Amino acid sequence: MQRSRRLLVVFTTVVVCWWPRASSAQEQAKVDKKQEKKIKKELSASYGPWLDNEVPYIITPEERRALLGLSANEEREQFIEIFWNSRNSDRESPVNTFKEELCQWAECRRGRTSSRR
Repeated sequence: MQRSRRLLVVFTTVVVCWWPRASSAQEQAKVDKKQEKKIKKELSASYGPWLDNEVPYIITPEERRALLGLSANEEREQFIEIFWNSRNSDRESPVNTFKEELCQWAECRRGRTSSRR
């Protein structure tokens, strides 16, 4: 009886301490998703296709947040340039073969031309 009482106390303590953190993390994730949707809607004309069609599989969550956090189109253009340059295997070449191959793959897969080259 004493042992089961201790287990009950430990279990209750863990649940009480952990539960608020889990729910607040879930709420924060919902807020982040809503904010991302709002920002993506604002960017949809110029940068949404790039984000949704060209790089959804290779952009990291940190890079996505960074792009969505930028406020000016000039900053977004610089971000995109840095994004592609960081993935260029031959920095001396004027052609980014990784970007070209990915854009060709995306065009073939989606059956349309790329918006940013």
